[in-house]
Amino acid sequence: MLAGLSGVAYANPTGPGLYLVDTANPLADVFIPISGGAASYSGVVGSWTVGITTGTTISGGASPVLDLNINSAVAGAGGGQLVVLYSDINFGPTVGTATLTSSGSITSGSVNVTAGFNTGSTAFGDFSNLAGLGPLAGMNFSGSTTALLNSLGSQYVLTFGDLISANPGAVITGLDTHISFSSVPDSGMTLVLLGAGLVALGFFAWVRKEQVQA
Repeated sequence: MLAGLSGVAYANPTGPGLYLVDTANPLADVFIPISGGAASYSGVVGSWTVGITTGTTISGGASPVLDLNINSAVAGAGGGQLVVLYSDINFGPTVGTATLTSSGSITSGSVNVTAGFNTGSTAFGDFSNLAGLGPLAGMNFSGSTTALLNSLGSQYVLTFGDLISANPGAVITGLDTHISFSSVPDSGMTLVLLGAGLVALGFFAWVRKEQVQA
């Protein structure tokens, strides 16, 4: 999937939002900034006709949840590849497990899904170093994968989305890609919990000793 995207000459947007690119015509790219936790677009992207497509930040913090929904997309006469990415900033710090899922339908072609993160506050900095799915194909496809993320005490940017590779006139419907995180306590909290456990064990040992002596 990344080989198809890496050769595209386009400039990444500088802010968080929704980004759509026809890899055969990158100058026709579309960027919609986030407003109120979401970004949405419906219209033409190069040779593609795209129905309502929305990226949403459902929740942030250390356990963020993001969703990207492509209601429909129709490939042009030449087919090709459509890239749809959603990126948002100021998550974490996080130590935990990321779950990436995707489902939808495509009449002719396939969908690859990717997710990445980068520390700092630059949107669209990396969209491939966390997890990937695919190729997914056929009617009513679905897939899921998990990956570990440790932002090393820093806030970070999340970027994820779809690379649709389609034959001429192919129709994509109900493509929903979702990423969520399940955080675990950081090392400091782990030490606190361990210390509390040891204190409790010591207390119960003391009580038992007093009972025996009595």
